[in-house]
Amino acid sequence: MSSFPLKDITPAPPGAQRAGRLLSVRWYLIAAALAVVALAGPLVTRGQLAMERDHVAQAADLTAQIGDVQRLAEVTAANVDGALDLALTVAERSDRLSAAARQDPAIRQLHQGPEGIDYATERLLSLASLARREANASNPGLAAELLVQGREVLPARLATAIAWHEARAAEARRGAVMMLAALVAGTLALLALASLTVIGPLLGRLRQLGIRTTELERALRRSGRRDGLTGLFNRSGASAFFGQNWRAQGEGTGLIHLDLRRFRRINQMLGHDAGDRVLVTLAERLRAEAREGDVVIRIGGDQFAMLIADIADVEALLDRGHDLRRMLSDPIDLPGGARNIDCAIGLAWSGERRVDLQRLTQAADIALASARSGEGAQVCLFTPEMQRLAARQDRLIEDLRGGLSRGDIVAFFQPQVAAADGRPLGFEALVRWRHPTRGLLAPGEFLAMAEEAGYAEEIGTVMLDAALDAVLEWRAAGFADQRVAVNFSSGQLADPLLADRIKWAVDQRGLEAGCLALEVVEDVMVESDDDLPVRTIRHLADAGFSIELDDFGTGHAAIANIRRFQVSRIKIDRSFVRGLDTRPEQAALAEAMLRMADALGVETLAEGVETPEERAALAALGCGALQGYNIARPMPLDETLSWLAEQDMLARSRRARQAAFERAG
Repeated sequence: MSSFPLKDITPAPPGAQRAGRLLSVRWYLIAAALAVVALAGPLVTRGQLAMERDHVAQAADLTAQIGDVQRLAEVTAANVDGALDLALTVAERSDRLSAAARQDPAIRQLHQGPEGIDYATERLLSLASLARREANASNPGLAAELLVQGREVLPARLATAIAWHEARAAEARRGAVMMLAALVAGTLALLALASLTVIGPLLGRLRQLGIRTTELERALRRSGRRDGLTGLFNRSGASAFFGQNWRAQGEGTGLIHLDLRRFRRINQMLGHDAGDRVLVTLAERLRAEAREGDVVIRIGGDQFAMLIADIADVEALLDRGHDLRRMLSDPIDLPGGARNIDCAIGLAWSGERRVDLQRLTQAADIALASARSGEGAQVCLFTPEMQRLAARQDRLIEDLRGGLSRGDIVAFFQPQVAAADGRPLGFEALVRWRHPTRGLLAPGEFLAMAEEAGYAEEIGTVMLDAALDAVLEWRAAGFADQRVAVNFSSGQLADPLLADRIKWAVDQRGLEAGCLALEVVEDVMVESDDDLPVRTIRHLADAGFSIELDDFGTGHAAIANIRRFQVSRIKIDRSFVRGLDTRPEQAALAEAMLRMADALGVETLAEGVETPEERAALAALGCGALQGYNIARPMPLDETLSWLAEQDMLARSRRARQAAFERAG
């Protein structure tokens, strides 16, 4: 080995020494940076991948949960026992998912609140409990119907949660890819001259991650994107199209949104198997009508949509909508015979090259709402005026949401008196809205919109509580013989929990059933005595509540509903009262109704009595009770106490005068 003599080694000059030290410092800094990247990068990447796996697993669990829920649609009277166990299994799995979600505030919002999974699960448990009660009472058919109703809300909530987890998984996956890209870029910048033995493994890892990412994306696309019954895209699957801009394939893009009419009656009358057959048949017809590039979607329940990739103008879209309506209305063979299915259709068209499908969807929804509100089935094309009207309704719905929380929805009470002597018999509770800027609103200005927005149950609870609290106030003031009537809509009567809620509200206040009358509109849609609204009304009648048939004479099944609903009193509609004293045909109609009620043993009340002459004529015809502006206008609770005190004083005065007259005679 050769060596250099020490004398031959000369010290480097000071500048070279400083450069060497600076180079060493740079390499130390590079090494430290590499260590930080090497340690932190994989840790962050692994964390992102772990988060991705968690969200994919959550989406898979929720997808399996949807499968179990959809199996409840196959429930029949023959297999209701197994379905009850399946419903409890579904609810228990939802509870486990909810318990896990409570650990993560971001996921918790999917489970809590009126739009969350927990609410839908509680509804399923409540209906499963009622179903078990009906099954034990030898009513397996109703038990099956209750179970199927219980699963109606949960799939949509679960699908929303699946879409949320899929989005979070995609975000985590992108974060992992970006972290690995940053790791590679940083490494290349720091080690531009590093050997390929370092860079090669990193590139291999990135390649493996890319392969795995592609596989995960394919798996996510396959899971939860198709409707299990029809095979069409569901709402979650459609979001892959609707969540991005769409490039028109021709002169314009159209969207058709359709809603089946009275589909619920098919389920109630013929069973859910028949309802499923209708949905599958209509899905096949829509698929057959779709052209190349069109997308057919089952929005949920009884609603479908068709995205038309190439359509020239609004006239062509209208023609397409009418053609679809005629095609869908062709008879469908069902148990008991062929049925024609009608639908309402909303249309929206865009002539832009790049189409915002979310805006197009909103426009079609607005047009569909206009079609549903018309007489009979219609095909409606979106117009800017609909947008303005929808915006006003949206603002009013937002005001209503705030009004409910503030207690702005209140009850007014209109007196009902005996026709013979004017003696107070009770009151009808009528809903009013104390709007902060528009003043006191009558039900005609907001109630239909509130029911469409899903607030009927909440408003019904407010009215029931206010009515029963009023009975307590009247009794505390010494008017113990007054009862109160509350209106219930068709939608409320179809709620299998309504009867229990009413009985609980009455029992909680220590009142008896006789203090409350339930007003039912005459044309509530029922086909047989086994329909759920009929069972609910009869259950309440058997419990001692009075059943009153409102707007009598305006519907199509008046006499049949008297028997069906075990009616104790009919309320003759104001259209038969107006002009009663001057129009003989009106008097003849009213007299016929009163005679029929007397023959059936049913009490009578005439609504809309506005003149003394109408009041006298009704009393002469033998009507039992009266209600209208001639007696008194609707009033808040505090004024009812003054009115009752005044009526009591007048009655005492009349009795005193009568006694004095008899003594003088």
